Amino acid sequence: MLYNPAPTLLRLILSVACLLFIAGYGYATLSQPPEVNLLARHLSPDIQHWFGTDNLGRDVWLRCFQGAFTSLQIGVGAALCSGVIALMMAAAARIHPRLDLLMRLITDAMLAMPHLLLLILI
Repeated sequence: MLYNPAPTLLRLILSVACLLFIAGYGYATLSQPPEVNLLARHLSPDIQHWFGTDNLGRDVWLRCFQGAFTSLQIGVGAALCSGVIALMMAAAARIHPRLDLLMRLITDAMLAMPHLLLLILI
């Protein structure tokens, strides 16, 4: 069976496009605080409010994308921090063999512990 990279490439392009849309729309609307409009409370979705409004008349679509943008920022920040920590640990392990052994032992201990137990302990 031959491998066809077209579906994978299409998924990658769509994922990147969605992330860029969330980042761009979130950045563009970041300076707009959700307006409270008590006359527009609990409106159903329409052309002006795609997801409707909440109990204070705020646009739910705008709030969803601002929340998605915040989540995207947190995710990118966490990925960068973990990458920097991993790079420092790899450099330290490369410098001294005993540090390499210690880091491998710590990594094996963390991987051997069940995730649920680790979440309970934290």
